[in-house]
Amino acid sequence: MKKNTVICFVPAIHSGYINFFKKYPGTLYVLGKDFIVDFPHIERDIRTPDIEDLKKIISALGIFEDVVELTRKSIKQLPLDINIVMPEDSATRGVAEKYLNNREIKFDTVFLRWNRQISTVEHQIQPDRIISEEERDRVFIKMAEGEAKKSSDWWRQIGSVAVREDKPFLFSFNENLTSSFTLDSQGDPRSDFDAGIRIDLVTTIHSEANLIATAAKQGVSLDGTSLYVTTFPCPGCARLIVKAGIKKVYYSQGYSLLDAEQILKAFDVKIVLVK
Repeated sequence: MKKNTVICFVPAIHSGYINFFKKYPGTLYVLGKDFIVDFPHIERDIRTPDIEDLKKIISALGIFEDVVELTRKSIKQLPLDINIVMPEDSATRGVAEKYLNNREIKFDTVFLRWNRQISTVEHQIQPDRIISEEERDRVFIKMAEGEAKKSSDWWRQIGSVAVREDKPFLFSFNENLTSSFTLDSQGDPRSDFDAGIRIDLVTTIHSEANLIATAAKQGVSLDGTSLYVTTFPCPGCARLIVKAGIKKVYYSQGYSLLDAEQILKAFDVKIVLVK
């Protein structure tokens, strides 16, 4: 049986990395300093410990048989009879593409997700809310939920699907820019604010805005279409929705902030909660 060989860049030890390590015991190779030439953002990540300190910390966990610094020279000498596992981030993806493009690699996540209740307000339903339990609407919401899982945002993962004549044709999620993998090397402004406060200060493009921008780029009209989104749109996205001509918004969780619902209703956008 082939042994697991984990190759990773570890900017900080947290529960996401520890859980990842426990899934793949064996040998760990930590990307060395000379990879900075290929990925300069590694050097700017102030969370990253010294390589020798990092090796000692990880070794102390008692998970790996060996913890080794990987260099651009030694990566070319890796044995062929090993299972290579990498965390899903921009550095490892880049290393795989440049140095291991002929090897089979398994990528797995180390992202931490906020899975605690953010607010009880989102469980309150407006008395005039239309509620759907139709299988068709559940299917499209499930598609949106699948898109949401692609998001690397730790606070909320939101997905959207545009539907015309019962056919989905555009998909999106709230996407971190410039990289979907390396998120916090220069800080996250959301850490300083609670839910609903300064929602404009984000490092992601909202799912609905992402979808509408994609439609504009592709020259696809959204006029008269339906939008299925996992979480009720924010005011900014509500404005984009009405100007794009979307006529129905289906959602499964969340609630209206500020004037989002009033904006949608003012433009006769039908709002439906999918149960």
